Amino acid sequence: MAYRNFTEKEVRKAILTKISPTIVNKRAPHWRGKIYISDVYFSTVKIPNPHKNNFGQSKAKNLASQIGLSQEEYNEFVSCTLSSKQYYKVISADEEEE
Repeated sequence: MAYRNFTEKEVRKAILTKISPTIVNKRAPHWRGKIYISDVYFSTVKIPNPHKNNFGQSKAKNLASQIGLSQEEYNEFVSCTLSSKQYYKVISADEEEE
């Protein structure tokens, strides 16, 4: 199964609404946000601009890595079948395994 093709706008919306990262810099061409789990730093994510352009396979792979999701979980995350609560449960479980 491949990374599904979403628009940059769809990916941005999923990140901002489901992860709610702490925005580090809004002046840069692309926002950057820090993700915390139980007040512990987890990752920094590059937030795409709200364009209607296709969010390519390599960008999707990099983003999935930044937010700690597998390919299938990433597709569910952006297509709205993986909720915010489920996202934090998935990455918290991954952290415990390491």
